[in-house]
Amino acid sequence: MQAARKAAIALPIRSDFKVLGFPTRPNHGYVFISGRADMYQFDDRNTTSFVEIKNGEARLIAQFLSGARSDFLYKAGNIEFYGEPLMQQYYGPPFGNPVSFVALGDGTSITGYYEGEESPGFITPLSLYSDIIQEIPGNR
Repeated sequence: MQAARKAAIALPIRSDFKVLGFPTRPNHGYVFISGRADMYQFDDRNTTSFVEIKNGEARLIAQFLSGARSDFLYKAGNIEFYGEPLMQQYYGPPFGNPVSFVALGDGTSITGYYEGEESPGFITPLSLYSDIIQEIPGNR
């Protein structure tokens, strides 16, 4: 799973629509569904992008700007807001337990995942950018 996710984030992202931009802040991250590497959410709390991996290509399927500067007014691609959590819009309910990989601005990353009611996580150094994707117990 770790290798598949590293490969997924290394693919150049292609889009059929005008993009709103990609995360540029030092703190940014990826969210995958537990046990999957074929779709991910990429964001920095200002720009959120949903990327699907299909036939060896990474396709941007939806994007929105959030935070004080947009209030969800700026969106692009195949996206709707009707009160349904975005993860469920794209991953389908139930979307499972997400796993997250966040690059911190200090050269480390934090990996988070769920085990029942608990949400363990761990911090690792980033020597290479791909180190952001860590192995998660149970091949989540």
